[in-house]
Amino acid sequence: MKHQTSALLSCMERFLVLEADEKRLLSEMETGRRWVPRQTLLWEAGSEVERLFILQEGWACTYRDNLDGNRQIMDVLLPGDIVGLRDFTFPRHFAAAAMLTDGEVSCISSQDIGHLIHVSPRLTIALFAAMARQEALVTERLAMGSRRDARSRLAHFVVETHTRLNKLAETLLASFEFPLSQSMLGQLLGLTHVHVNRVLAQLEADKVLKKHRHHIEVFDAQTLREIAEFDGAYLDDSLDGLGDYLVNREKARLWEVKTGSVR
Repeated sequence: MKHQTSALLSCMERFLVLEADEKRLLSEMETGRRWVPRQTLLWEAGSEVERLFILQEGWACTYRDNLDGNRQIMDVLLPGDIVGLRDFTFPRHFAAAAMLTDGEVSCISSQDIGHLIHVSPRLTIALFAAMARQEALVTERLAMGSRRDARSRLAHFVVETHTRLNKLAETLLASFEFPLSQSMLGQLLGLTHVHVNRVLAQLEADKVLKKHRHHIEVFDAQTLREIAEFDGAYLDDSLDGLGDYLVNREKARLWEVKTGSVR
């Protein structure tokens, strides 16, 4: 799922109708576009925050290795996502970041994000919106882990992932890209590899879905949604009151220009 234009621009356009100068600013901020193979380490946990990566194509994740040797996947990131967005106000990364698949990335520096915040309130709000939705994914997963069984957690993540992919391009639920291994699903959902294997085997026996190596095949979408009990409100891209604020702010600016009251 390759972005021919700026992936950062595509991300921001989910929240706002961008003006020409805003599109130009975002496009100029992305540098060093390059192809990276799967398992490439983008940065290590504890490394200095100097730049963030924007996924043009492919999937990535952030993760932490615990003292007992077990790995915990924090985020799964898709094309258009900014990898490490929540870290840019800190001196060091709290988690490592790596590619889950082959893909293409571009870079954006922390200084450039600071410049964006300085020159554009509209883009700043869109950036905060992107950050909030990444945070909402992690928060929702924590909530799932505290009150759902393994079957529901796994089904919920499958529906969530399809919903996110469908925002990028029309994606059929019947069969869609899903390159996470059973071990990765366990590391993400807080389950053992054996438990994930058992749940997937039961879902396949019940003719709900089948996990292949690189994709998911869904046989019974209604049952899958019932198991997931999915409420996608936390993935909503609307800005509600902030959107109204931006519209009113722009109207006020245009009125000031028209009446000559701009100082």
